[in-house]
Amino acid sequence: MSLRLRRLRLVAQTDEGPYGVDIPFTDGLVLLRAHNSRGKSTCIQAVVYALGLEAMLTMRHDVPLPHAMTDRLTSADGDLKVRESWVTLEVENGEGRHLTVQRWARSDEYDTNLIRTWDGMALSNPDDGGRQRDTYARLRGAARSGAGFLNVLEGFLGWHLPILTRADSTPAKLYPEMVFPLFFVEQKRGWSAIQAQMPPYAGMPEPRQRAIEFTLALDFYERSRKRRELQEQIDQLAGDWKRLVGEFRARLDGTGVRVQGLPDAPQRTWPADVPPTLLAGETEGWRSLSQEKAVLEERSAELTAAPTPSSDEAATAARAKLTSAQEGLARMFDAATHLEHEARDDRAQIEALLRRLEAIDEDILQSSDAATLTKLGGEHELAVLNGDCPTCHQQVGASLLASTDGPAMTAQENVRYLREQRGTFEAMIKEAQGSVAAKSARIDALRERMGAAQDDIRSLRATLTAPGDAPSEAVIAEKIHVRERLDRYSRIEQSLSGLNVDLEALSESYASARRELDDLPADSLSDADRFKLSALQDHLVEQLAAYGLNSLRPDEISISNEKYVPSREGYDLGFDLSASDNIRIIWAYLLSLLELGAETPTNHPGLLMFDEPRQQDADRVSMAALIQRAAQSAARGQQVVFATSEPRESLERMVVGLDSKLLDFGDDFILKPLS
Repeated sequence: MSLRLRRLRLVAQTDEGPYGVDIPFTDGLVLLRAHNSRGKSTCIQAVVYALGLEAMLTMRHDVPLPHAMTDRLTSADGDLKVRESWVTLEVENGEGRHLTVQRWARSDEYDTNLIRTWDGMALSNPDDGGRQRDTYARLRGAARSGAGFLNVLEGFLGWHLPILTRADSTPAKLYPEMVFPLFFVEQKRGWSAIQAQMPPYAGMPEPRQRAIEFTLALDFYERSRKRRELQEQIDQLAGDWKRLVGEFRARLDGTGVRVQGLPDAPQRTWPADVPPTLLAGETEGWRSLSQEKAVLEERSAELTAAPTPSSDEAATAARAKLTSAQEGLARMFDAATHLEHEARDDRAQIEALLRRLEAIDEDILQSSDAATLTKLGGEHELAVLNGDCPTCHQQVGASLLASTDGPAMTAQENVRYLREQRGTFEAMIKEAQGSVAAKSARIDALRERMGAAQDDIRSLRATLTAPGDAPSEAVIAEKIHVRERLDRYSRIEQSLSGLNVDLEALSESYASARRELDDLPADSLSDADRFKLSALQDHLVEQLAAYGLNSLRPDEISISNEKYVPSREGYDLGFDLSASDNIRIIWAYLLSLLELGAETPTNHPGLLMFDEPRQQDADRVSMAALIQRAAQSAARGQQVVFATSEPRESLERMVVGLDSKLLDFGDDFILKPLS
C-alpha cells in the first residue's frame, strides 16, 4: 500500500509555442524551491488534480489550477493566451507497478473530467507505456465504477476503502479525497488544522475519525465494520422471521383457528421449550386443536358407523352423482397437475429473466462508462467487440459478425437500447410473476375443491352401501362438514410443522450472529490499536520537542483514544496554541503518521506533501529540524515533497549532509518555453 511520485510534466500551449516543466522525483525528501507566485504551488496542486482529488481543495467543479494553466501565462515577454494545457503524472505503487495519468486543464477536444491512463512509464518511456485506458473524475460513479478514476486509484494503491453509514442510515463510501488530506497540505487553507481540507459532501458522521482509523488500519475500524455487518444480518433475519410468522397468521384467517405462543421476533433457540399451540373454537370457545380434532374424529366415526338406509330412486341418483364426482375429481387432478408444471416452468423462466436482467445492468454500466468517456473526448474498451452477442452473451459466428454494412450504434444509443431492453425484461418478469401467482391461487382452489369432492365421494359411497332408508340431508351435511374441518385442521398442523422447520433454520443463523456480535470486544480499542496510538504519540512528542514547541510542554500532549488527534488532558488542542505552534503540531502529527506506517501495518501510502510548510513565521530552527526529520524518509523508502520559497542559501545550510534532493527554479517562472 504505497504511492510514489516519479515524474510530473505540465504543458501549456500558447501562440508562442509550448510552455511547461518536467520534474523528476526520487524517494526521500524532495524540495521544490521557487520565489512566491512563480509556480511551485501550481506543481503541487497539479499532482492533486492529476489524481482526481481536487474535491479536497474545492467543492467547485472549476479546474483548481492557477491561470497560467487555464487562461493566461505570464512570461518574460508578457502575457500569453493559453490555448490548451494538460498535466501528466507518473506514479509507482508498492508492487513496483507504474501508472501514468494525463488530465487536461484546458482543451477544446477533451473534457477536464477525463483522465487518460497508461499501465506503465508512458512519460519517462513512451515506447513502454502499456495499455491505454480512459477514465473519469468528479462525476457520479468515479469512486465505484470500473471506468471511475478514483476506483482505479484505489486498486492501484491496494486499498479497500470501507462502506460507512450516513446520518440518514444510507451507505456511503469513505472516498479517497477524504483520506488524502492526511498526506497533502495545501498552502491557502491546509495549515489551519489537521485535515483542514476535508470535503463536507459525504454527509457521514465524524469523517475525520473514519479517515484516521482507516489510515492507521485500527482494529476498531475492522470491528466496527464487522459489527455493522452482523447487525445488518440480524435485522435481515428478524425481517424474514416476522414475514414467515405473518404469512402463517394470514393463512389462519377464516379457518376458526388461531395460534398461541408464536413470537413475532426471532429467538435464539427454536423450537421453544413451550411450543406454539393451535387453538380452535367456532361455537364452544377456544380449546387446543388436538382436543377439537379428537372430538371431531369421534363424531365422524359415529356418523360413519350409523346405518344409512337407501331406496332404488336414491341409489340411482347416488350412482350418477358418484360417477360425475369421480370424473370431476380426475379432471381437477389433471388440471392441478398441469398448472403445477406450468407454474414450475414460469418460475424457471423468471430465474432466467432475472439472470438476464443482471447481465443487462452490467452492460448498461459499461455502456454508460463508454458514453461518459466518449462525451469527455476519451476512449473505452467494450467487451461486445470480442465475438460475444451483447444481448445473450453467447458466441456469435463469424458469418454473422461479417455483416457490418449498417452504422454501429453510439454508446449513448446503446445505453438507451439496453434500458429499453431492461424495461421489456422487467415487464416480462412482472407478467410471469403474475402468472405464477394466478396459477398458484387456482391450484389452491382446485385442492380445496378436490378435498370437497373426495368428501362427496366418500358420502355417496356410504349412501350406496348403507342399508335402509336414505339418511336425512342434515346427517349427510354434517358428515361433509366434519370431514372438511378435520382435513382443514390437518393442513394447518402440517403448515405449522413446516413453519417450525423454517424458523429453526433462522434461529440457528440468528443465534450465531448474536454470539459473534456479543463476542466482539466491548472496548473500542484493541491492544494493537493502543500500541499504534502510543507509538504515534511517542513520535509526536519527540518531534515537537525538536521543533521547539513554546505554548506548552511537548510531554503534556497526548493522542486522543476517541478522535486519534493531539489533545491535552483529554481535550482537543484549540486556542491554547500560538499560530506557529499550531503549524508545528500539524508537521509533527502528519509526519508521525508517515513514520508509523514504516513500523507497523497501516494504510498510509508512504507519501507526504507540504506546500509552504514554513507558515506563520515558524522560525528557521524549527524548519531545519523538520527538514532533518523528513530526510529520514529516504532510509524507509518513503517520499516527502516540500514546496517552499525559503532562500536558497538557507535551504542549502539545512540540507547539508542529508539524503535529499533540491530542485531550485530560482527567480524565474517554473513554466518555461519547451523545445
